[in-house]
This record gives sequence, structure tokens and C-alpha cells, in this order.
Amino acid sequence: MKKSFVLCCFLAMVLLTACTNRYQEIDGEPTADKIQTEAPDITPVVSSSPEAIFQTGENGFSGGNIGQGGLMCSDENGTVYYRSEADEWYLYKADTDGNNKCKICNDVPSDINVLDGWIYYTNYKDGFSIYRIKTDGTEREKLLDGYCQNLFVTGNTVFFDMRDEKNKTHIYRMTTDGKNIEKILEDCKLVYYFKDELYCSDIRTLFKYSLATEQTLELENSQCEYITVDETGVYYWDVDANGFYWMDHMGIEKELIVSNGDFYNYSSGSLYYVQSGGNYDVYFLNVETGEKRRATEFVGYPYDVHGNKIENLSDIADNVYVGNDGITAIYILNGKAFARGTLLEAQISLGRSGCLMALDPAEPWD
Repeated sequence: MKKSFVLCCFLAMVLLTACTNRYQEIDGEPTADKIQTEAPDITPVVSSSPEAIFQTGENGFSGGNIGQGGLMCSDENGTVYYRSEADEWYLYKADTDGNNKCKICNDVPSDINVLDGWIYYTNYKDGFSIYRIKTDGTEREKLLDGYCQNLFVTGNTVFFDMRDEKNKTHIYRMTTDGKNIEKILEDCKLVYYFKDELYCSDIRTLFKYSLATEQTLELENSQCEYITVDETGVYYWDVDANGFYWMDHMGIEKELIVSNGDFYNYSSGSLYYVQSGGNYDVYFLNVETGEKRRATEFVGYPYDVHGNKIENLSDIADNVYVGNDGITAIYILNGKAFARGTLLEAQISLGRSGCLMALDPAEPWD
């Protein structure tokens, strides 16, 4: 009973923080909570033809990775850019198999996008201001000061949201050199970009905004998270209904894919998510065929700093480390799934349970 209670408490904490604070960290690490104390110096673009300034095209993001905090991203060559769990959360790159790890800089990134030889990210060490740096670690520069989140880079344009001095969130765009900053929508956050349409949320409503017509269309009157949009439709977690759904682009047709889960990440027909109950393992689901398999084999018991099973938690002092397997984010890169969380194998082999892990099967990656 004690064991089940601790495991359930750990997972309840993870599930609670997943949607409310994407920067809550494992192993007691601090959470940034900076807001703008002064209104940012933004001069709106004055142009009768904004399309002449903002050009969309290839994307610097994929799948639902930004909705999971954007701590991992890959480029067209298969190189992975990520926030390292092994080295102070610094920005690193590596091969997909984890070989050839190389530190790029000492910034602490999230919302990572990679496009045309540049890495774009929000920097935790600077209150989530927007930065970019070349993939070889040169030409680092700050693009915008402010509490920014949800970066989506496409063509020469960066879409993002930013808090103001009253802690309200608005959606902006700017060119990839940090110029031509323009507010697009007020009092909502950006959750996805797809083909000149912004998918947005104001907590209780999911809607899309057409950059071409400046018209909005309500898609779902519910709290929605983990949104991904592709040619086949819109994929999202309806928090109120506790289900992951597909809908068409106009919000007319809707189908339930799976329920009783969390941390959903859909990409190109593949869905990875945490199934509630049991050991809260990660599962893979082929949305087209219905094929389903377990992608992790988490242990269902707490363990100590040496990886030994703790038989009786009442015998453990308050200052003694107690670990449990679990995840706080899922990423899909070039068809391969990864997760951020805690793993017994990492505790044994690395001396710390917190790690980035490759999935299917689960093994420490960083």
C-alpha cells in the first residue's frame, strides 16, 4: 500500500504539472517565473503588404514536440539538438543514437527549432527571451527580450507568444533576424502553426486564425493540450473529456482515438503517450492500423540512490533520495521516440535517475 501510494503521488504530481507549468523540473530543480515588468519595446510593422516581409516555408519544428516543452529537436540530417540532463541543462547536439555529443553553448533552451543552419530557442537563463545560434555554436545572438514561449519557426518568420507587464499572453511574429516584430492576437497563447494558420487557445477555447484573411474559427469549446496539425487534420487532447481526438480542419467531424492518458505526442501517424494506471508506461499507437504496443517497462516500486528496491518507505528518512520511474515529456524525432523523466537503469548506470531516454525500449540516452 505504501509503495502504491508513493508511485501514485509521484505520477499525480507529474500529470498536474504537465499542463499548468511546462517548466516544472524533476529532482527538485527550480522553475523560472519571470514575467515582463516593463512593456517590451515593440514597434508594429506598418506595411500594406506584410507578406512581402514575412515569408513562410520550411518548418523548424515537427510533430507535437513544442507542446511538450521543445527540449529536443532534429534537423534534416538527423542531428538532435537538445537540453542536456547530463550537463547543467546546456544546449547540446548529438546523433540520433546518442553518439558524438557536443556542447553548443551554456544557454538553457526550450522551444527548440532548427532551420537553415540556425537553432532558435527561448533561454531559461534569461527569463525565456528568444535567442538563436548557428548549429556549429557560432554567431549566438539575442533576438527579443521577454517571457516568450511556443516558438514556431517557418521560412523567415518566428511565431511565438509573450507575456506582458500584466502577465497576459499575446501572440506575435517577427523575422528570423529579430526584426519586424508585430503583435497578431491578444489574450491567447499559440499552440501550433500549419500552412499560414495559427492554432490558438484562450484556456477554454481552441481556435484557428488565418493569416491571409485575419478571420478566426472556433474548433473546440474545451481546454485542449498537445495539439498537432498536419494534412489529415487536427490532433489534440481534450482535457475535460480525458481523451485524445482527431478532428477535421474545420472542426466539423471529430473522432476519439484513445482515452485515459497524458503527454500525447502525435507525428505522421504515430502516437506516443502515457497510459494511466499500472506503472504509467509509455505506449505507441499506429493511428492508421490500430497497432498498439508498450514502449517502456517501468518498475512499479520506489528505489534508493543505488537503485535498490525500497521495501518499506516508513523506514526511510526524509532526506534520503527515493526514485520512481516516470516521464514528464515525450519527443518524436525522425521517427524515433524519446522522453524526459526518471529511470531505474539511469540511476544504476549514471548515478542519477533524471535523464533523457530513448523509447521502445526505454534506455538512458543523456
